[in-house]
Amino acid sequence: MKYLSIFKLFVIAGMLFFPNICLSYLLIDEMHFFHVNGYPSLEYSNKKIKEINELAGTGLKDWDDVYKGSIALEGKKKLNKNLDAGIMLEYSSGALKDKDRNNGIGVDFYQDWDVMLTGLNFYYNFNREGKINPFAGGGLLYYFKIESKTKIGVSTDIYHEEITSKFSDSGFGLGAFAGVQYNLNKHWSMDLLLNYTLADFKKKITVHDSILGDYKLDAEANFSGPGIALGVSYKF
Repeated sequence: MKYLSIFKLFVIAGMLFFPNICLSYLLIDEMHFFHVNGYPSLEYSNKKIKEINELAGTGLKDWDDVYKGSIALEGKKKLNKNLDAGIMLEYSSGALKDKDRNNGIGVDFYQDWDVMLTGLNFYYNFNREGKINPFAGGGLLYYFKIESKTKIGVSTDIYHEEITSKFSDSGFGLGAFAGVQYNLNKHWSMDLLLNYTLADFKKKITVHDSILGDYKLDAEANFSGPGIALGVSYKF
């Protein structure tokens, strides 16, 4: 499953980014490709999970990552001596699982997600022509695809309950960042970027319960938090 997720990550990224790469030769000054480490994972919480935690005493918190990754491509345009504008496309995919048993109750949790977003970013370069160029900035993000599927199994010696649900949404977020660009030559550079994202999505979803039937529940997809991005840039 891990290798299929990695393959899926690059296939979808290629479909999204190839047109942007072709267009970049005509419209932009710099292309930036980066991989985001520590990307805030989709936190999906509801009352049912809290009830299960209290009942079983499991505390589903220490997730075992099946796979979690994010890659992005950004085209940047020089506006003046210090300021750049960039249009970014990013794709994130991952899965979390946890399994525990306590007080005679077993809880098996699995969740996966796909997230696609675009963003308009502005960069202020403190030393654009130097070997080392510190920069800072921020931007507006639009999450045009947020999908997550969750499956919870609860079992004892006498019964088994299956709980499944799907979260799907879209919306806006904000991002702020600071980093440093190390210029290898007039075309190539390496980048280290620290970012913080503010994006929170809440809605009612339908939960399918093998014992209680279908019911509505409040759910939340929270992407707010810090991240670290490593990347490479090419200047045309």
